[in-house]
Amino acid sequence: MNFSKFFLTAALCTAAFAPSFAAAQTPAPQAQDATPEALAEAYENGRWSRAIMLAEELLKAEPENANYLTILGVAATNISEFERAEGVFEKVQTLRPDDALAWLNLCGVRGKLKRDNTIETCLKASEKNPENAALWQLIGQEYENAKRMDEARDAYLKAYQLDPKNLSYLTAVTAIDFSRKDYDKALEMTEKAIEGGNDNVILYLNAIVAANRTGAHEKALALADRGYERYHDPQMMLGKAEALNGLHRFEEAIPIWKTQLAEVKNNHQNYPRIQYGCARALIATACTEADSATCGGSSENDCCARERQALELLTVAKDHTSLRKIAPEFDEYLGLAYILNGKLEDAEAVLTAAQTNDIEKNSAGAPAALAVALSHFSDEQDRRAAQSYYLKAADASQDVRDADRFVSVRAWPPRFAQDLKKLQASSAKDTAKPKSGCGCEIAATRQPAAPVTVLLGVLLSLFALVTLRRKSC
Repeated sequence: MNFSKFFLTAALCTAAFAPSFAAAQTPAPQAQDATPEALAEAYENGRWSRAIMLAEELLKAEPENANYLTILGVAATNISEFERAEGVFEKVQTLRPDDALAWLNLCGVRGKLKRDNTIETCLKASEKNPENAALWQLIGQEYENAKRMDEARDAYLKAYQLDPKNLSYLTAVTAIDFSRKDYDKALEMTEKAIEGGNDNVILYLNAIVAANRTGAHEKALALADRGYERYHDPQMMLGKAEALNGLHRFEEAIPIWKTQLAEVKNNHQNYPRIQYGCARALIATACTEADSATCGGSSENDCCARERQALELLTVAKDHTSLRKIAPEFDEYLGLAYILNGKLEDAEAVLTAAQTNDIEKNSAGAPAALAVALSHFSDEQDRRAAQSYYLKAADASQDVRDADRFVSVRAWPPRFAQDLKKLQASSAKDTAKPKSGCGCEIAATRQPAAPVTVLLGVLLSLFALVTLRRKSC
């Protein structure tokens, strides 16, 4: 009898078999029942316990029959007896060292047992099974578990090249690209798959996100419209709103954001992302200086409500760590929302913490926003600090000196450009003042203060800062 048709890659896909077979109560076979035909029938019907007993009975007469051993190993795998299966497959591999299936099964079961030599075994199996895409996926998973991401990506890519219709291989590749923020690669591969006929809702969603994160907002918008027409998936409208934000078409984006807020449940994983995107659009369309004067009055402008809603949304979303991974500039805009709503001390606290990180990243957003916040205090010391942070921001990015452009690019409220211009002018004026010569000489000859005196001075200055009540202009 030819057993070759039964030698499946069960060790690689044990979940495909119902676990109820393992629990079935099968009478112990009599010696006369143990025939190759009975073993084949048990295998075909997934009666794993019976297959094991029949194989054991047959192996008493032929202990080195590789066919019987292979079925025994596969059956043991399907009832999660992985260590037993490993020993059986090792024996098969010894009997048939060049057998492709023997290496494949040994790879699969060692992967289940998380053996140190799993990758080595699986690579050997790939030499014997060069066209097996599922094997390359398993190798990719093993590399990924070992944090060898370059090799994992190469293995997943190999699987996808062998079976380009299997989208799980493609998304395994692009998931690594996303984790590395290599969105260009993810977008290129996903777009190519869509254009090649793999028209799938997941591919559209991934392509839209990747396009937005690369700044290809026009492309993201086109993908969102095309994908939504085909699949009517609400997440595509989220991608469309983000694309409109990226294109600074905020008036078009806001109705979509508000629909998303109404339709997506508060506990949905995308809800913080919606809150943040909507708040960004609301901040960008905040009040002008003249309109802001109406806020709180009996006939306030509609923009006042937008400013309040922006702060409400960001205040609720601020504790979501997953959001901060995709929006590292979150605190910058939370600070701006605090400023718009007159909560200057809250703005100062958030932006003081954020500006250190931004300076390290050579980003001017948070320090520039902190400079604006401090410029609204009436105390002269705060105004001086505002100038200092303005100069830090300008050192991080020369764009800060073109206030209108800086505000426009970062989608800040336009009225904050005037604050930056005032800070630029006052900083330039202070820089132009002549310095006193005697002050420099005194500073050069002054003896260092005693440590106790220095500590006392610091404590006094801290006390003064804590007790000083500051008022906004």
